[in-house]
Amino acid sequence: MKCARIVGLGALAITILACGGGGGTPAELPDPNFRLVNLAPGVSLDFYVNDAVAVSNVGFGATSTSFRSTKSEEQDFSVNENASSIVIDSQAKTLNKNSNHLAIAFGLKDFGTENLKRLRFDFFEVNRLVPNGNKSRVYAFNSFVRSTGEDSYAVTFKNPGLNPVIQFNAIDFGQITSNEIDAGPTTLTAQRQFTESEVVTVTQNFEAGKIYLMVFGGQEPSPTITFFEIQPK
Repeated sequence: MKCARIVGLGALAITILACGGGGGTPAELPDPNFRLVNLAPGVSLDFYVNDAVAVSNVGFGATSTSFRSTKSEEQDFSVNENASSIVIDSQAKTLNKNSNHLAIAFGLKDFGTENLKRLRFDFFEVNRLVPNGNKSRVYAFNSFVRSTGEDSYAVTFKNPGLNPVIQFNAIDFGQITSNEIDAGPTTLTAQRQFTESEVVTVTQNFEAGKIYLMVFGGQEPSPTITFFEIQPK
């Protein structure tokens, strides 16, 4: 059946769409995916999706080998100690289509009465497109666990000294931030926010076009900075 003639630009646009002039169905967006990162000292973890093991036996300071696809619908996600049926932490969440996430576990399995230090996990969306030009994309995370009775603190990743060329936003315990920096050998320090105290320093050769997770972690009195590469898409 032919479409009726309608006067006016707005109406004409509606008519074209109604007649199929806009052209075909948009391509289906890909499902979301995730990669487990275990920053919880002293425990190996299994990661469950809807009560089925998705990733198994990821040790402290390690990650699952690659990103795994999952459904974009509300699902139950949880972490257990490896080979245990007891859930340590869980959440119901819907991950959006065409999104990439680090599922980061942090904190202590045996936290005593200090609930803020308990082991839990959260999803952090990351951009896996290759950085432009001579740049590296760096995600910075704070998982450093203080000694008993001591509160966590925020840190800023920066060049050492008073006039840094590179400076990330301050990040609290269990939080993430990011920055794109020039590739090449770079010295960075984790500095306690609102102080001149440089807690730990590292030199890393950042490669152009690569994506990194940089972690201020470990347990007091031995803070560390470690790096994980994030596979680009």
